[in-house]
Amino acid sequence: MQSLARNLLCAVSLFAAAGLAQAAKVSESVLLDATPDAVWKLAGDFDGLNRWHPAVTGVEISKGKNNVPGAVRDLTLKDGAKIVETLLSHNAKGHSMKYRIDQSPLPVTGYVSTLSVKAEGKGSRVTWSSAFTVPEAAKKEGVTDAKAQEIIAGIYTAGFDALKAKLAGQ
Repeated sequence: MQSLARNLLCAVSLFAAAGLAQAAKVSESVLLDATPDAVWKLAGDFDGLNRWHPAVTGVEISKGKNNVPGAVRDLTLKDGAKIVETLLSHNAKGHSMKYRIDQSPLPVTGYVSTLSVKAEGKGSRVTWSSAFTVPEAAKKEGVTDAKAQEIIAGIYTAGFDALKAKLAGQ
């Protein structure tokens, strides 16, 4: 038993030393008064983020095909910044997609996110969650895990507010 505990402690120490145990996580959700199919029609299109998120002014698929894993999208933000993301999975029937950020001005690395829509009551529960690390360079600039989580959560909630308004207008 002591050997098992010692091995677990060593494993945890190795993960921490490699930065693997320090992943920050964010999960936000919203209940919308629309069917999962209606929400997914708007939010589930990998190349359609600019149609509902207020920070995104342009989306271009630069590699692969829309909604097919391996597709790469180039986002242009309102302030002119660019983000490059790769689609890891897309389940139209299950209303979920998973993607990672490859290049971004955000103070995060290893960012992988899932957007999902599930039926709840007479509407839909949309959940947007991610895990990432804050790189040492950002930490030296004063970006803590909590600050990075706040930034990412703000992106999600701004998207939810706009998604709710778009769906109400349909």
